[in-house]
Amino acid sequence: MSLPLRDEIYNDLKKRILFGELSEGSILKEREVVKHYLTSRTPVREALEKLEVSGLIVNLENEPGYMVRIIPYSDIEEIVLLFISCCKILSKDSIKNVTDEDIKEYYQIQAEARKNSENNELLKAANLCSEWKNRLFSKGGRNRSYAIYKSLPRITNFSWLWNGISIDRHSESIRDNDAMLDAVKNRQAAEFYQLYRRHMLTYLDWCVEAYQRNYPNNI
Repeated sequence: MSLPLRDEIYNDLKKRILFGELSEGSILKEREVVKHYLTSRTPVREALEKLEVSGLIVNLENEPGYMVRIIPYSDIEEIVLLFISCCKILSKDSIKNVTDEDIKEYYQIQAEARKNSENNELLKAANLCSEWKNRLFSKGGRNRSYAIYKSLPRITNFSWLWNGISIDRHSESIRDNDAMLDAVKNRQAAEFYQLYRRHMLTYLDWCVEAYQRNYPNNI
C-alpha cells in the first residue's frame, strides 16, 4: 500500500537532509517545494510541519519558510550505532567469503586513502576508507543487512561536524582503517569487528566534543 503523499514528501526531504543534499542553513520555501514535487500546497505544508516536529527544520522568524537546522546529536548517535550493528551482522560472512584478490584491491584503495590523508585531502581519504569496507560487506551474502548499511548517511554528509574534527584525529582514523584491513587479511572477523566498533565509538566521542563546542543545545 502506497504512503500518503505528505509522507512520501516528508521521507524524501528527510533523506535529502540526512544525506547532505540539503545542508545546514538551507532554506525551504513552501512554493519552491510544491514546484519541486509537482503537487499541491496541502501535502507539502503537512510534510514541512512534520519535519519541524522531527527537529530537522525550524520556522523562519522574519519571513515565510523553514531553515534546515543542525541535526540533533541523538540522530548522529543512532546512525553510528546502526553502523556498528550492521558490521556485527556482516563482518563474519564477508571476511569468510573475501578473496586474496579482493584484499589486494582493498589495500590499493587504503594506500590511496593514506596518500590523500597525508595531503590533507581528508574527505577523499574518508570516502576511500568507506569504499573498501562497502566492497567487503557486499561479500557477505546478507542482502537486507547490506542494504541497510548502504542506506545509512555518512558523518561526512554533515560539513560543520566533519570540519569540527581535527586533522590529527582524521589521521588517527586512517590508521584505524589500516588495522581493520590487516584483520581482514588475517581472516580475523572478531578482531575486525572489535576494531570497527572501537573506531566508530571513538568517532562518536569526537562528535560529542564538536557538538559541545559549537552547538551545546543540540546534545
